[in-house]
Amino acid sequence: MDQKKKELESDSLTTLAFFNFLIDIDINSKFDEHAQWNLTEKFLMPILEKGNLFPLPIKIIGSKMVVNDTTVDLPYGAIIHSINGEPIDTLMKSVDRDYQETFAQRQMEFQFSIMYLIRKGSAESYIMKYSLPTEPSHILEKSIKGIDFDTYQKTFSDTVFPLNKEGLSNFVYTRHFEEERIFYLKLNSFNWYENSPKKVSIFPKSIYKKFNQHFASLFEEMAELAVEHLIIDLRFNQGGNVKIPGLLYSYLAQEAFNESLLLKIQNFDIPHVEHLNKIEGQENITSKDVGQFIKKMRKEFRKKNDSTALWTLSENEVTQPKKSSFDGNVYLLVGGRSLSASSYFTALFKAHERGMIVGEQMGGSYRSLTAGKMLTYQLPNTKIELAAPIMVVDFADELYQKIDEEKITPDLIFSDDETYQYFLEKKDLEMERVFQLIKEPN
Repeated sequence: MDQKKKELESDSLTTLAFFNFLIDIDINSKFDEHAQWNLTEKFLMPILEKGNLFPLPIKIIGSKMVVNDTTVDLPYGAIIHSINGEPIDTLMKSVDRDYQETFAQRQMEFQFSIMYLIRKGSAESYIMKYSLPTEPSHILEKSIKGIDFDTYQKTFSDTVFPLNKEGLSNFVYTRHFEEERIFYLKLNSFNWYENSPKKVSIFPKSIYKKFNQHFASLFEEMAELAVEHLIIDLRFNQGGNVKIPGLLYSYLAQEAFNESLLLKIQNFDIPHVEHLNKIEGQENITSKDVGQFIKKMRKEFRKKNDSTALWTLSENEVTQPKKSSFDGNVYLLVGGRSLSASSYFTALFKAHERGMIVGEQMGGSYRSLTAGKMLTYQLPNTKIELAAPIMVVDFADELYQKIDEEKITPDLIFSDDETYQYFLEKKDLEMERVFQLIKEPN
């Protein structure tokens, strides 16, 4: 830490050096994955356009980094052991100290080339030691030239995984498997987005109504189709409106359930407002905008005895199952990108033992869930942006009593070897195994 203090006291730190300094500091911010710091596009784009980027799309499977493309200079599924002399585990740790957690790994799959450039600098070529899937102990070596940003964008837009890219093109995707009497519901968000190129979320009060109408239609359709098995896929769901998980569960519930949604804020004395440059993505805000924001937020909260203020969305509210509630078998798919409100839905699902949870440990936790409007600060010299949520959500006590995990682990998880084998075969492991369970229940 003394060495870090000396680095900070230096008056010659560049923006990039200071960003790397922030990455290296082990700070417990008490925030979850909603909080982050970022280089602005204005600063980052010139670096990306001048640099030579790492040229291979990757997939992280346990401790392995494997090639996730069939058109690049290493074979699909090849295991990368080192890059320019540095072991992969060391590199992954330098990109994210939590590199062994599922959320960090899924983020790294999208960001590794850019983060390598930020952390290690531009390289004319990348010397890789690797092995083939058929001979994992036989180490080979190859040098591959770095790629420019345009090539990077084209290459990384057509990876093998995720497989069903059509299912990611909208926030709701469904499919009916008539012969197996299976209905597949993929929810990529708990926010409702209007059909627009910018995918702008509509007003929060309308979100609940929109989802309710959509769920009612879907579950009526399932009844008409005589569906027996429902697969809900939240593997790419990073959250949204915190009231929607309870709404969705009411279409699955077999009995009444209790729900509490309490939003807490420590106080309304927002620090360093002079450095705020965005509120919930709205740019170029003024001190007047900040004042109006605080005034509007105060109306929703009620002061407790201490400094904390509460916004009660629901408290010990008993919710009855919908008339069209599905009474068949339910399978819930989750993973490292399942965050925020999807963590809450999974907690409801698990606490009431509604079905089997399949996949990998969730990326987010319902136990320390932050929420609310995001405030974005811009540091005055480096222009680095710091995004921070301003509220914490508390749920019904019974959830905390029934589930003591920080991040929920599925009922059915898979070994790294099994995951890798399905990756090589270009198959969706979770979906394949659920179909197998349905066909061969014993």
